[in-house]
Amino acid sequence: MKVTSYFLQNATSNLEIPTGVPDWLNEVENIKIDAESVISSNVNGCFNLKMRYRTGRKAFKTTLKIEALIKENNETNWRDAQKPLGKVSSKLASTSDGDVQNYFKSREKIFKEALGLLQQDQKAQVIALCGMDGVGKTTMMEQLKKAVEDRKMFDWVVKVVIGQKINASSIQQTVAEYLQIPLTETSTTTRADRLRVTFGKISQERKEKVLVILDDVWEKVELKDIGLCPLPNGSKLLLTSREENVCTQIVAEDDLDLRVVRVDVMEKLEANNFFFQISKVSNPELKEMGVKIVKRCGFLPLAIKLIATNLRSKEKWAWKNTLRRLKKNELVKNVQKIVYKL
Repeated sequence: MKVTSYFLQNATSNLEIPTGVPDWLNEVENIKIDAESVISSNVNGCFNLKMRYRTGRKAFKTTLKIEALIKENNETNWRDAQKPLGKVSSKLASTSDGDVQNYFKSREKIFKEALGLLQQDQKAQVIALCGMDGVGKTTMMEQLKKAVEDRKMFDWVVKVVIGQKINASSIQQTVAEYLQIPLTETSTTTRADRLRVTFGKISQERKEKVLVILDDVWEKVELKDIGLCPLPNGSKLLLTSREENVCTQIVAEDDLDLRVVRVDVMEKLEANNFFFQISKVSNPELKEMGVKIVKRCGFLPLAIKLIATNLRSKEKWAWKNTLRRLKKNELVKNVQKIVYKL
């Protein structure tokens, strides 16, 4: 059963994820484990009626749960995401430079480097967070976004999730909503001109600073399509992408100053600590398996978080099954599908 396909299809589009979806996904994973335990049950002998009865009853209950989850999935309503306004509030609560450092101490240097490049006295016009899937680029981007808002480094913060397929019209609409302007034009070119004029007024007339964030960039985005060609004075661009060359292509036409900040996997010790903080396990035998699981996850934060959450409060056999599947790369493939942004 393709338990994540529907979720991923909507998560990678510009739709708002209903609040019940994460719980639904966790329940699906639990049902998968139950189903696998039924399939792997070894009931030998035609006279072992008691065991056959129990196995049959468990299979029946599992089937009913699966049907209920499918029904719930079909009844889930996906709707257009409501974009938050981009104007930075003066009432934002003051916090530290990113809660992510509580878990990812190895990222502190990377975080401070990126935050420094976002300072207005830096020459860098475009900052790109680059790294493999699941390494935590988007998490760090969100922490940087919060830090610049708390410090009031920019008057406007505009964030757009790009995804695998670029939709210029959708990107333009998102930017317009952040800038609090109606975008009634039907032509992509006309809409781009309207955005360019708006960015120009913000920069030249109001002397306000803008940070535009393009998250999950898979291929070249034409800056002229979103009114950022040329990039207005006082404006900066923050990108997250797996491919450094894609970021280079984006800035090449306008000859913008690009600074790449590489986000790597977690260090071994903090990866283990992160896993055990989530799974909340103290059993020495499970801890031993947990260390092996973390290693099989490649020290990727997202993979560790997903699997640790799933194993929390689970019994020993579930941990063994997870480790076995990781050794066969079964779970890795499923995690990679979810990573393609969650």
